[in-house]
Amino acid sequence: MVLDKASCDLLQYLMDQETSKTIMAISKDLKESRRKIYYHIDKINAALGDEALHIISIPRIGIHLTEEQRDACCKLLSEVDSYDYIMSAHERMMIMLLWIGISKERITIEKLIELT
Repeated sequence: MVLDKASCDLLQYLMDQETSKTIMAISKDLKESRRKIYYHIDKINAALGDEALHIISIPRIGIHLTEEQRDACCKLLSEVDSYDYIMSAHERMMIMLLWIGISKERITIEKLIELT
């Protein structure tokens, strides 16, 4: 499974933490809803594969990565490259606007679909 930018950002955030963080604290720090945080954690866990490495939130304690999890997450982040990167809706819109603004040729809907 390919991680999107928000999932990569969450994964990097979790790797940077020295202490446990609750989902509520993470959602406030990243300015995302708790539901989105859980959604991204599910995507990260699917990409990690091995259940022993899955990121789990413990009630009232939060998330704290073990060294094995950190190593697996680091490896996962290193595997994400620009060819696998999935742009957000905002990023796709910005790239289309940029292309429309600088293109000297006629732009069709088909060309915009190919771009994204």
